[in-house]
Amino acid sequence: MKRQDDNALRIRFSGGRFNAGVVPTDVLASLDHLAKLIAETAWQEYSKETGQRRRSKAFNDAMALGLANITAGSTVATIRPMPSYGLLPGFDHFEPWRQRGVEKVHSAVAAAERNHDATEMLEPKLLAMFNDIVPDLYMDETVGFPATVGETLEYASLTYDARERIVAASKLPTLIKSGEVYAYVTEINKRTRRFEIKAAGGSLHRNIEYRPADFNTLHDSWASYRRELGVGNPVRLVGDLEMTHQGQIRGVKSVDTIQEIDPLDVKARLQHLASLRSGWFDGKGNSFSQTYLDELAERFKRWYPSSLPNPAIFPHADGTIGCEWSLPNGECNLVVNPTSDTGEWIDFNLNDDDDSVERDLNLEDKADWDWFAQRVAERVADDKP
Repeated sequence: MKRQDDNALRIRFSGGRFNAGVVPTDVLASLDHLAKLIAETAWQEYSKETGQRRRSKAFNDAMALGLANITAGSTVATIRPMPSYGLLPGFDHFEPWRQRGVEKVHSAVAAAERNHDATEMLEPKLLAMFNDIVPDLYMDETVGFPATVGETLEYASLTYDARERIVAASKLPTLIKSGEVYAYVTEINKRTRRFEIKAAGGSLHRNIEYRPADFNTLHDSWASYRRELGVGNPVRLVGDLEMTHQGQIRGVKSVDTIQEIDPLDVKARLQHLASLRSGWFDGKGNSFSQTYLDELAERFKRWYPSSLPNPAIFPHADGTIGCEWSLPNGECNLVVNPTSDTGEWIDFNLNDDDDSVERDLNLEDKADWDWFAQRVAERVADDKP
């Protein structure tokens, strides 16, 4: 048993969903892909040094890993060689190569963390395997990759940005990622059970088969699209998407769910802004960066409590974005400046001229999001009898 402990690999998860000391089940699948990456890297090193060209069953068995336990605190997932491997003759023969694989993966993550070239540590084909490792890593989450098996104090941090750098360095033309797309239903055919969508950002047009249970949702969205002259109410498609490195959605590989969208849904409203082109307001009006709008939507999702009302979101011709909470006894307004990534905040009470607050916010700072969310919560509380 001590041997297994010495050869354990400990992956540290922190931030976001991991703060409660648990790992979501969809993230656990990434451990299998990590094990495959370590095994593939180990095989390349082994083959290079020994001249072997065919992987033996013994080598594959030696690389097999299993989840032993998850401990709280920093949320550590411990994976170990499968118990049957420890009973095989020559137990230690392949251990140096598995360790080599761990070291190489650690070095690639460390390079990306420092904004260095990860291809100096792993070739693009191996880096491409990160496409399946924590594909939905949140902006405030980190996965720590150890430098060695067993106890180690040296970790490399896979952040959201570091992971994006690794996948970009892999040179994959498009990526398959689970996610969601907000789209208008431009056509629907009940006879063929197919519908056409146009992404709210304008980057995707596709013809997709639908399930009978989704017909009413799709039909209502299509009717509003026709009624409102090409705008209407989009739907949210959740499934596996084909995406470019820049985040543009190129295709829908599979659809898990199709959902109606609240008229004040933040992401839907921001996607609508992405469809505006320069001159959208009587020949005036700046366009909006898709990248920034996506980041702003992500911050609302992570840092703004879902229990609070969503703001009405609308564009300004000068390129700023208005977010407005209209409440019976007052209003809260946030004017977002995408260029400086800041916000001008003001809230006031209609029944008390002295009860108003103004403040400049740094929208990269979660503390400022917490502050204005608390202001919204206080205004909501003021409206309750």
